[in-house]
Order: sequence, then C-alpha cells, then structure tokens
Amino acid sequence: MWLDVRWSLGWSFLLIVLSGGVLWSADDEPVVLVRGTFTAQEQPSEARGVGRYHRTVLECVKRLGLAHRSITDEDVEKGALAGARVAILPYNSRLSDREVEQIEAFVESGGKLIVFYSLNERIGTLLGLGRVRHQRAEYPGQFCRIEFDGRLRGGPKSILQDSWNIYVVEPTGPTTRVVGRWVDTAGKDTGHIGLILSPKGAYISHVLTEGDVVHKTQLIAALLVHLAPDLGPDLCEKALAQVGAVGRLTGLEEMARALRETQGRTHLRRAQEHAARARAAAGGKQFGTALEEIAMATQKANTAFYASQPSKEDEFRAVWIHTAFGLGEGGWERSMKILTENNFSAVVPNMLWGGVAYYPSQVLPVDPSVAERGDQIAQCVEAGKKFGVQVHVWKVNHNLSRAPKEFVERMRAEGRTQKTFDGEDVDWLCPSHPDNFKLEFDSIMEVIKNYRIDGFHFDYIRYPHDRACYCEGCRERFQKDTGVTVEKWPDDVRGGDLTEQFQDWRREQVTRLVRAVSEEAHKIKPDIAISAAVFNDWVNHRRTVGQDTVLWLKRGYLDFVCPMDYTTDIEDLRKKVTQQVGFIKEVAAGGPRVPLYVGIGAFRLPDTADLIEQIQLTRELGADGFVLFQYDEELAEQKLPALLLGVTKAPPLRGWKK
Repeated sequence: MWLDVRWSLGWSFLLIVLSGGVLWSADDEPVVLVRGTFTAQEQPSEARGVGRYHRTVLECVKRLGLAHRSITDEDVEKGALAGARVAILPYNSRLSDREVEQIEAFVESGGKLIVFYSLNERIGTLLGLGRVRHQRAEYPGQFCRIEFDGRLRGGPKSILQDSWNIYVVEPTGPTTRVVGRWVDTAGKDTGHIGLILSPKGAYISHVLTEGDVVHKTQLIAALLVHLAPDLGPDLCEKALAQVGAVGRLTGLEEMARALRETQGRTHLRRAQEHAARARAAAGGKQFGTALEEIAMATQKANTAFYASQPSKEDEFRAVWIHTAFGLGEGGWERSMKILTENNFSAVVPNMLWGGVAYYPSQVLPVDPSVAERGDQIAQCVEAGKKFGVQVHVWKVNHNLSRAPKEFVERMRAEGRTQKTFDGEDVDWLCPSHPDNFKLEFDSIMEVIKNYRIDGFHFDYIRYPHDRACYCEGCRERFQKDTGVTVEKWPDDVRGGDLTEQFQDWRREQVTRLVRAVSEEAHKIKPDIAISAAVFNDWVNHRRTVGQDTVLWLKRGYLDFVCPMDYTTDIEDLRKKVTQQVGFIKEVAAGGPRVPLYVGIGAFRLPDTADLIEQIQLTRELGADGFVLFQYDEELAEQKLPALLLGVTKAPPLRGWKK
C-alpha cells in the first residue's frame, strides 16, 4: 500500500517532462497537465476518454500535493510548457508536429519524459525505444499486472491493470533498461515489456486502468523522484504527513489516540517505526529509500485501521460480477475460493442479457465463447456448491447492447425494439410486446428450471429513461388494454389528459414480468430467492423508468431487494438508505419484512477506508446486508482481505435470509 489511502487514480495516458538543471522551489508550478484534442462530434467515446483521463491524472497530482496547472494541446503549440517542470499528457494521441517540437525542446534542454501507452515515433526515439505493434490480449487476464524488478527505488512491487491491449515495444538504445514486465492472472511472465527506463525518461506500454490507485500513485512518485531528485524533499515531506490519514483520521498522531484499545496497536507501532526511518532517509537525500519506508508505514497504518473495525455476524454479503467467466484464468473455482476465504457467501453473476446467453440456451442467442469455454452457469453453480457460496443468476433484461447485430436487426424489423417519443430507435426490447414478454419469461424460467441456483436476479428491469417507449405497438396495446383512444400520439400521454393512465399502464408492462417470474419460480422451487437490482430513488424512478419497486415489495414479488446506491458522497448514501429503510418498514407493517441488501459502488471508491465507512453506515441505518459492485482483481486481492481484518471478520449469513 502507498501514501494516503484516499488517493485516486484511474486510467491514464501519461507524458511527463521534467526540466533539468534548476533546483525546484515549492513556490513554482512544476506540474502541467495537457488536455488532449478530441471532440464529441469526431469520436464520442474518445472524447469522453479525454476528459476522464485528464480528471484522473489531475486528481493524482492533487493528492501528491505538487503545484500544478492545466493547459491544452493548442497551448503547448504556443509554447505554454515554458517554465514548467513536469508536463502531463493524459491521452494525447494527436500530437501535432509543432507540439512534438516543443516537447523535443524540453528534452534537448535536459527534460525527462514518462510516456504511458500512446507513443509518438519521434518521442519514442528520444527515449531509446521503438514501437513494434499494437496487441490485444490473447486470453482473459493476460495483461493482469506489471511486475517490477526493484531497480526503480521507492516503486511498488507490482500494479494491477487488467489491461485489454498493449503496445509491444523494443529498446533501441544501449542505456535503455527494462524494469517491468506484464504477467497474467496466474503470475506467468507474458514476455512483454511493461516499463522501460532510459536516461531521458520512461515508458509504460498501456494506460493506467482504474483501481489499485495506491500502488499506481507510488509508481508515479518513484518515477518523479528517480528522474528529478530535486522534487524529493517536498514530495517526501507531503507523503509523510499523509501516513495514517485514513478514513476520518488525519495522521499517525490521531490514529494513536483513536486506536488505544483495538486490534490494530501492533500495526500502528510498526507504522511509526517505518515513518521514523523514512524521515531519516529523506534527511539524507535518499529519497528512493524514503519512499519505500513511507510505503511500508502507510501499509501498516492502514492495516491498523482495518483491524480496528467492528464486524457483524450473520449478515448477507455478496458481490456482483459483470463477466460470466469468473476472475481471469482461474475462472469460477478461484472466484468462489476467494469469496469464501473472505467471509462472503453469495455471488450474483451476469449470465444472460436481452439477446445473449452464456450457457447453451434454447431461447436466446448463445455467445460464441460458450462453444470454447463451456456452460458458465453450470461451472459457476458447481464451484459455488463446492465452496458453499450461493449463486443468484443475474439477467440484464431488455437491453440488447450485447446481442448479435443480426438479432437486433431482426427485432427492429419485427417492431419489437423501443422508440423514444420523437421516433429515435433504442436498442432495448419493448416490454409491452407479447413476443418480448415471452422471450424474457422463457429465458429466465429456462435457467430456473435447469440449474440448481439459489436465486434469480433481475437487472435493467425498467425502461432506459423517461423518453421511451413510445412505439406504435405501445400505442395500439395501450388503447386495446384500456379501451381509450389516443388522438394525438404521444402528446396525449406525455402531459395530456391520458398521462397518468398511460404511466400506470407503462409500469404494468414491467411489473407483469416480475410478477409472472416470481409466481412461476416459487411454484417450481419454493425456496428460490427472486431479487432485483433497482434504482435508488423509489419515488422518482417509479415515474421516469417505470420501476415500481415498492409495489413489488408490498405484493411479495421480491424476496430481497438491492438498490444500486453507487455514490462517493457519504451523506448522499445516508439520505438514500434512510429513505429505503423507511419503505422497507412501511412494507413490513402490512406483511413480512423484505431484506434490504444495499448495493455499494466499490468501483467508485478507490480507498478501502471509504468502502468501510459506507458498509458501516448501512449497518447503522438498519440494512440487512450489502452487495459490492463489482468483483474484479482489485476487490479480490486488496479490498476483500482488508475487510476481513475487521469489517467482515464475523461469519456471514449462509442463506439469503435469516
């Protein structure tokens, strides 16, 4: 672990230029971030990426505490790098000749470069390397992490990546050193270069992906100190001040007062020892050593905090996993083993969508991977039984985003896809179409009948937004079902006299599938759990997306409910869960209590301390358990073991209800 557990860093294409020869002053702005050139009109996904990469790198620099400013590619062309110590380019694949000339000028005057992924040929030459080819991952988890050989002092042992492609590069200069290599989920060296150091800088062959922010920030700090030692004093001073700043604690002194009678005291003493050694090393200008000691101090301080957390016995603990294949090459066997070792007892795996299945379905198009990798529900259930982990199969209803192109085209040609009120096509099945109802129902019941699953889990059980669906089929079926005539479609049902009647009918098109599945499933398997991932505002989303969660609870259609309370704001979470608990109590006043298992967006919380705070708040407010989104390598290797030290130390609920 590294520095402050509250640091955040996501994907990044980085280019850092360090001017040499001048001692850095804390009054300077040594870091400049350059926003790349892309517009939404050209490539929407690329344009979104530019903003995202810029924000994540900016957040990293802020947490390092280094003075900084932001400029654009065009500013660089005009000479805006002048006076900068560090120029960061978070995904700048459109470097103009003029911009490259400006960067070359930095190098010629003693500057250093750190380039992530996107590699201009001329800049590659400066670094003493050549780009050979672009390569996609040949198997899941091939580019799981980069492991380092220890020659970058102060850097981490590895960083988790889960990358999907890389640039294969080769050293061309005699002083270029390979110090990091890509390894897969099994720990096998793939033979591909991850990090190269040269006298003029460094290159990493993919973006910094989301997750593992602690070690990635440690890597950036080590590179800065390696290439520009004059940054060392200020960087180490700020990093030392952050040791022990975990959760709401501000540092080691406050931690020492807060953890007087807890399990974390031994770890805290070791954190204090490492911090003292770091101060001594920094004072002796051994900044690489200082960073290593700071990393150890932070790890021990964080462990002390994790171990001090109270647990709760017989609590439902689960994870959503968005892939049907489990974690990397280890598949479902490894996935279940990790869950049970960390006191989680349920998994919610995404096994089918509106137009694709990851098992040999007789109803839906089968994903081609099934022919090669086998029936994923069968493998998941088998591993779950072996390790005592419940399996609640998750379907993404109506959404066709993963369906084969020809299937989507056929659905549209048959009038079975949604339309907005102004006629725009939406790649979702229309819930009111009888053939779509049958397709959804039959695919779900196929799974329930053929597999020994513990539960079935609805998702996207709604409309995509309040602008759909207003297809001609909806008009005809609304008129038939209600006996009314719509003179002006869709105006009469969008603000006109028929609005409320249409809203009721629209909600029923979603509800009837939940009702039909629940009733039929419980006839076949009385103990099966029918659940749903739902939006978090149960009043507003009833109107906007037709998701009538409270009605489903009152009528007993759901055995438990999982609101997707994905937020980084603890007070926002408090507001959401308080409202949801209120509805659960209201339902219980007229019938059985339906368990509330809060969905927590762990993927949005780079710090385990923030995740702990959210879990503890849901307990305080009266939730019955939680589900984490999503189950990936970072959650498996870092966050779950941290929770096990305190938060999930007590045994979990072994069923889905008490």
